[in-house]
Amino acid sequence: MMSHLQQMRLHVINGLVIIGAAATLLYVGIFTAIGASGAIEGLAVMPVLAVVLFLNYERHYSAARLVTIHVTQLVVFALAVSDRRTGTEYVLLVLAISSIIVFERWITMIIGFVSCCLYYLLYVVLDNSMPFEPTADTPYLLVNNALIFLCGIWVASLLLLFRSTTFKYAGDLREAVGEIAAMNQVLQSSNQQLYARTEDLDLAVRRKTIDLQVHKRAIDEHLMSITTDKRGRILSVNKKCLDVLGYRMDEIVGKDIQDLHTEFNEALIAEMVLALNAGAPYRSEVKTKTAGKSDVWVDMLAIPVESPDGSHEYFLYLSIPISARKALEIVHARALVGLEAIAHRTSHEIRGPLARILGLSQLLERGLISSDELPDIAQKMVISANELNAATSALTEFIHEHERELGDALN
Repeated sequence: MMSHLQQMRLHVINGLVIIGAAATLLYVGIFTAIGASGAIEGLAVMPVLAVVLFLNYERHYSAARLVTIHVTQLVVFALAVSDRRTGTEYVLLVLAISSIIVFERWITMIIGFVSCCLYYLLYVVLDNSMPFEPTADTPYLLVNNALIFLCGIWVASLLLLFRSTTFKYAGDLREAVGEIAAMNQVLQSSNQQLYARTEDLDLAVRRKTIDLQVHKRAIDEHLMSITTDKRGRILSVNKKCLDVLGYRMDEIVGKDIQDLHTEFNEALIAEMVLALNAGAPYRSEVKTKTAGKSDVWVDMLAIPVESPDGSHEYFLYLSIPISARKALEIVHARALVGLEAIAHRTSHEIRGPLARILGLSQLLERGLISSDELPDIAQKMVISANELNAATSALTEFIHEHERELGDALN
């Protein structure tokens, strides 16, 4: 979770602590061996360095930085005052340089640098104002030069650590840039393929859009279209529907579709709702009311329209006006009734007199009737002819009346 700069700073701090601990142990070991007993006081910085490593291990990075500079400089200042003119005070200058790398923000860098320098100046003031009594077992010139040398090694090690981590992360950065460049090439190739796919998809969408527009235009020109929600409330209608029913858009939107269909009964509604909720279309011929309260027969197809999650979002009703066809069906039915009536009249009112006339004519033709019977036969033929004439006249009048009724029905 740390940035490269934070990781570099963490490695430098840990390296600084480890090098400082090694230099302290080396310094204490050598000068204690040659008899400079005061050198053992340098071990006082070891607990401080151990605390820094522990805080970094526990991820308390800010506290570790504060201890690295501020607590260490306090301990070093105490050691410099306790064992004066041994060069311990130069460690304060090393800490001042180290604070520039240890801290992140400018304000903390400046505070760390200035505090180290102030401790160093305070030591100089105290050293010049207090009498100094050298101890016989301390080789001050050697110790002083040794500490200066160790401080130089410490600063050089600090710079080397920073340089190595800088080069390491610079190499990582170059590798990352190379990986990014390779990924960019892959992405560019993918983008080209995606662009080609997008163009194909866009072309397909445009074609489908044109097809849908053509289909919609065909529907709007020839079909009545109504959409409703799942409760049957009308959401939208097309112009064809408005023209056929004679409503304005604001008069029909929001109404229940059942209010338009006068032929809807409970059984028909239940059958349609059951089919639509099951996802199946429903078709029926229903009578629809116009704005002028007249009736228009329509052939209606109800279709459930599904949303992407599979639920029925709304219902689409497509209808074709069939009033003319219904009128023809009525005319056809009436024509059949008329033809049956004509056939009935022909067989009962016309065939009887006609059969009698034909029978008497055949008797006359064969000479089977005597001269005395002729007046009687003539009278019967006149009666049958009158019946036939009356039946024919009545049939003709019936046909004319039926033709008028069919004409009125067609109109």
